[in-house]
Amino acid sequence: MTLFRGAAAAVAACLIFTASCTTQKQTEGGAAPAQVVETEEGPVLATGAGLTLYIYEDDEPGVSNCTAECAEIWSPFTASGDAEAAGEWSVITRPDGGKQWAYNGYPLYTWIEDQQPGDIRGADIPEWQIARP
Repeated sequence: MTLFRGAAAAVAACLIFTASCTTQKQTEGGAAPAQVVETEEGPVLATGAGLTLYIYEDDEPGVSNCTAECAEIWSPFTASGDAEAAGEWSVITRPDGGKQWAYNGYPLYTWIEDQQPGDIRGADIPEWQIARP
C-alpha cells in the first residue's frame, strides 16, 4: 500500500508562526470531510475534532475489510448518506451498508486510544498507517 505523504503549504506556513495548527484540507467542490493536524510525526489527516485518521493495510481501494470487532476498536470515519465524493475524497459503502469516507480510495478510521487532537497512539499498530495529506 502506498503511504500518503506530502506537505500542505498551509501547515508549513502555520508552523513558522505558531507551535501548532490545523487547516481544512480542501477539495475541488469545497471543504473536505477532514482537516490537516500537525503532530510529532508531522502533518496528518484528522477528523473535525482533530482525531488522527488511519488506513488499514488489509483494505483495498473502495473496500473496507475492518468489520465486527475490528470496527469496534478502529471506528470507521463515517459519512452521511448524502455525502459526495470530491477530488481525492470518496464515499464507500461498508459491508454493513453504512457509508465511510475514503482518501485516495482507501477507507479511513480512528483509533480507540486516540483521545485528544493530535494523538497518534495507533501509529505503531501493525497493519495500520497514519493517513497523510
